[in-house]
Amino acid sequence: MTNPTLVDGLINGIGGTMGGGIFLLVGDLVQQNGGLTYLAFVMGAIMCLLVAFCYCILSKEYPSKEGTANYPKKVYKDNKKLQLLINGLICFGYTTLLCVYSLSAGNYVGDFMKIPAMKKILAGAVVALCVLLSYIPPAIMNTVQSAFVYIKLLVLFAVAVFGIVKKGPEGVVAKDNSIVKALIASLGVFVSFEGFEMNSGYSTNMENKEINLPISYFVTIIVSAIVYSGLGIAVNKHIGSTITNENKGSALLDLVKVYGFEKWGPLLIVIINIIANLSANIATISANSPMIDGYVKDIGLDKSVLGSKLTLMGTSQSAALIASCGLAIALILFGPEELVKNSGSLSFLVIFTIVCIMTHKTIKDKEERNEPITIMKKPFSYGTCKTISILGGSLCSLGTLVLLKDMVSPPAPVGSSPAGSVVAPVELAAPVVQIPSVPTPEITTE
Repeated sequence: MTNPTLVDGLINGIGGTMGGGIFLLVGDLVQQNGGLTYLAFVMGAIMCLLVAFCYCILSKEYPSKEGTANYPKKVYKDNKKLQLLINGLICFGYTTLLCVYSLSAGNYVGDFMKIPAMKKILAGAVVALCVLLSYIPPAIMNTVQSAFVYIKLLVLFAVAVFGIVKKGPEGVVAKDNSIVKALIASLGVFVSFEGFEMNSGYSTNMENKEINLPISYFVTIIVSAIVYSGLGIAVNKHIGSTITNENKGSALLDLVKVYGFEKWGPLLIVIINIIANLSANIATISANSPMIDGYVKDIGLDKSVLGSKLTLMGTSQSAALIASCGLAIALILFGPEELVKNSGSLSFLVIFTIVCIMTHKTIKDKEERNEPITIMKKPFSYGTCKTISILGGSLCSLGTLVLLKDMVSPPAPVGSSPAGSVVAPVELAAPVVQIPSVPTPEITTE
């Protein structure tokens, strides 16, 4: 098998980054921040670039196919318990990402087919399907993954550009939140750029890795930020004030209907959502596989059933990896949906905080040994690197606190009354004749 190229890195990074998160998140962000949604995405991307800078240092200093899970073993090599604690969190974080991506697919397919009660079952089926896809021979899977990434990137970019260019209906733009609150929102938003770091597993064998690996980190984040911001602008422009707690999780379905594509638009979005989540899940399983195998070995269970290999279509996966996917399905089916979705974000906010701390320690060690720090063959001072690692870690820590606060006490939507009731949405469809003698049935959504 040939060594990964820059194109492979971008496909893997974008494949893992642009998954179900944006489909679920964009409606919620517009509901909360209105026209300042793009600012939350832009600032979130800038914050994530700080973390990517830390990954540039660590992946060069400690190259391994285990990626993030290798860093605690090198930085805290004398503290086995701390290594296991951090790597257990990392493996769990990637497992919860499967839940987030798959719940997005379940939400969109369930809403499109008008079977909300089946959302969790559909989401669990997506994970099971991705487990089967992980057994496809790598050469074929790389081709499939490339096609998935190109398709979802082009379609989402087109949806964003079309919405920006097309004139929006009058009176549907959501009320803007304050700039301060948009910046606070960005502390949690930048986890939606998670996925770029999956390329750290290429740190041992990527072609021209000193140049291509950092580029793959940074370009993945920048491209995702452009698409995310464009979608945020389009959603607010066309359906901003009509977003409620019931439809915010599938806002892109309503968006394409307003574009005038009422028949085929929603079907296309559902298909792209499935493609996006399949590609993100495949990238996640691929990244998680060596980390879980390494963790099972570190805790001395590599000779147990967890370390055994299950072979299908000529490809082998460890029983531990399959068990982690089974855990994801169980969390989807039986866990509280909001808690399960937030657990992925919370895990990676903590993981990224730890990554920044490990980077700071690595910089100090290199400074003591008087070893230079270079990224893309350009030297960086110790002071600059330490400042970036401290700033990145601090923002990740703040994001953790903001997310925990929101989990305990969710923010009221912009334009809501003091009691939290959402302002009545503006009617976009043709007016419906009201017949007083026929009561309107109560519709309950799951």
